[in-house]
Amino acid sequence: MGPTSRPEGIAALRQALEAVPRDRGVVLYCGCCPWQHCPNVRPAFEAVRALGFRDVRVLYIEKDLDSDWAKRGYPLARPTD
Repeated sequence: MGPTSRPEGIAALRQALEAVPRDRGVVLYCGCCPWQHCPNVRPAFEAVRALGFRDVRVLYIEKDLDSDWAKRGYPLARPTD
């Protein structure tokens, strides 16, 4: 969705979830920086909850997506339009 610390990131997140049933689970993650400094997770979590989703989880990525995910061999995929 891009940085959800910015209004356009929140708008993109809301648009992506527009047609998703509110009883579906949502998993959020951000891999931009160390967890304790992340400016994006909290705004995304709050926005998704405000949309009415109740099963919202956040994937803990300690350092960044490259170190904690890609270099460990976990799959990566780019969103499709």
